[in-house]
Amino acid sequence: MPALFKIIPFFLFVLLLLGITAGPVAAHDGGTSGDLWQHWAWQDLPLLLIIGGVYAFGLQSLWNRAGTGSGISRGQATAFRVGWTVLFIALVSPLDALSDELFSAHMVQHLLLMLVAAPLFALSRFTLAVAWAFPARWTSTVWKQWQWKRAWDFLTRPMIAFLLHNAAIWIWHMPRLYEASVRDEGIHFLEHFSFFLTAFLFWQVFVDLTESIRMGRSAKFGLGIFMIFGTMLVSGFLGVLIAFSPYVWYSVYVHEAARYGLTALEDQQLAGTIMWVPSGVVYLVAVVSVLGRWLFAMEAAENPQG
Repeated sequence: MPALFKIIPFFLFVLLLLGITAGPVAAHDGGTSGDLWQHWAWQDLPLLLIIGGVYAFGLQSLWNRAGTGSGISRGQATAFRVGWTVLFIALVSPLDALSDELFSAHMVQHLLLMLVAAPLFALSRFTLAVAWAFPARWTSTVWKQWQWKRAWDFLTRPMIAFLLHNAAIWIWHMPRLYEASVRDEGIHFLEHFSFFLTAFLFWQVFVDLTESIRMGRSAKFGLGIFMIFGTMLVSGFLGVLIAFSPYVWYSVYVHEAARYGLTALEDQQLAGTIMWVPSGVVYLVAVVSVLGRWLFAMEAAENPQG
């Protein structure tokens, strides 16, 4: 079981390293500025381990049947490992506790979920690995008889995925709903789940549309580029509104930011800038990479002997 043993020890190594350096979980109410590295959200770890285990088992089942590297390449498996580690950093590391006290840290957490982990999961062919993790008859029952295929086909329509993801970004940044997510762990989980799920659907559609380039069908990748530019404009506009607002949007950070030498407005300006600039860079990199692949494919088609 070579593939499984390459993935599981990686997770165990991360856990061992963190177990050595981390202290017990502490409540967020008392502040974390003095002992940040004592605040770990271990309660989120079981879910991440289940996700990692399902992918590893599905990957091993697929490679046992079709051969190592078939269906899911080694590079795609590596994309999952990196994406899983990013999820760990975003949800379990002290960044999660810090996000309760600094809006800018919360924004970093959101961008890790939506712009790093989600596209890596899409690139890793996560859904294929999940399908292989369960008996074929179970997968068939869920996929066909329970109408999951119809739901998946609907959710992965380009415009549906685009609208869902951008709606999630805007809705969760409404002041009352955002502050509720900071104060209530259940709402906080729902916020992160909706961010990651809609981002995963968005990037999965983008990957599927741009995959046609490799197969010599470039007609649809323009729609993927439209999705990227549209989201860059929509989220970037929200980032600009946050960064340049003369008022504090979220009162929950008014007293917390002072522990870190920032006013709540300065923290908000930093958060808005993070949402505006780094996310724009990620979207531009995605577009440039697709255009580069398309130009390379066009050149290869025109010069087959080159």
